[in-house]
Amino acid sequence: MSELLNEYVSYEPPKSVCFGHQTRIKNARSAWPLVESFLEKRTTSTLNEHISLRCVLPFSGPVDVFNAYRSHANNVLGTCDEGTWHFTPAQFKEALNLSFEEDLWPRQSAGGPACLSFSYTFAWKAPFEPLASGLPITSRLNVLIEAQRIFLQPHFIFPWSWSSSELREFLCCIQGDLPLDLREQYFKRLVSTKSGGSRALKLPKGWMNAAQQQVQGPTSPPSAEPRP
Repeated sequence: MSELLNEYVSYEPPKSVCFGHQTRIKNARSAWPLVESFLEKRTTSTLNEHISLRCVLPFSGPVDVFNAYRSHANNVLGTCDEGTWHFTPAQFKEALNLSFEEDLWPRQSAGGPACLSFSYTFAWKAPFEPLASGLPITSRLNVLIEAQRIFLQPHFIFPWSWSSSELREFLCCIQGDLPLDLREQYFKRLVSTKSGGSRALKLPKGWMNAAQQQVQGPTSPPSAEPRP
């Protein structure tokens, strides 16, 4: 089996940036349709079972907003919980609406007053067959909605070699639909090992920009205006 069939590319931000990115649009209500559209258009996804909503206490100062939101959530859900609620995928819309309703109160310095967390696993809808063989090709997207913002923690698997035309074309294809901005330094080349695992290798600096240029073609400089 050739080397091209034994490697793939992953995308995962490091711990130093809390493993993720904020969405391109800051406001959670406005950004969520972009996340939904991306998942529907570019992936075949499954909403995972663990969906939780919790109240976020401020680091210091009054807890009026915390108490008010907790009371609101309990009233809506018909519960008397202390500040954490769990939902099934069938109840997701209810959880999502509750998280958006935190904008009825001021944003808190420590985040909150609410934090909704959930995740998706998915495979890409791609016009190319995966080139990676015997390697994990399922991607994951963790989502946190807090303080009227959406924070995304992607673990994307691209089942093609970093130098393949399929990867170059696919990255260019999904750029406009992604709800976040991909950063070159967070890509890794993963090569399978004899033990059945994989090892991560750095990619050459500038590879992503070069890949885009190969797909889109070189940009021609504007022609000079003829002199009178």
